[in-house]
Amino acid sequence: MGSNGSRHLHERNLISGALSIRPYLIRSIMTIGYNTILRLNRAAENAKALGFKFGPTRIGSSDALSLYPNDEALPNYTRDAELFAGELSQVESFLAGVLWSRQYLSMLGLVSISKIDRKEQNVRHRKLLALLNKAA
Repeated sequence: MGSNGSRHLHERNLISGALSIRPYLIRSIMTIGYNTILRLNRAAENAKALGFKFGPTRIGSSDALSLYPNDEALPNYTRDAELFAGELSQVESFLAGVLWSRQYLSMLGLVSISKIDRKEQNVRHRKLLALLNKAA
């Protein structure tokens, strides 16, 4: 199998991976190109790194993507809170803005990763205590 054959195998694996991970993102593989799949995968990786995950949109557009909190990564939000919805380019811009704001606040010395982690852990503890008090 030459380089062309391995390229096609890589594309097929990429496409099948995208479809198996996020079937609601891709309505028809024939309507999007390889570059769009790469952009979707890159956006999903960036979203995961920032504490988001893709989910089905509630706004009704078939081209829209939605971002939700990824499990316990963003404890101030409930897991089913739709934090952002838009087309792929809008999602990419939103994620770039979130990353930029975190870097800027860190550069100013207002926020650090350890501060964010500590405050998020405090929120998790408050929620757990409220849940335990409610059960008692």
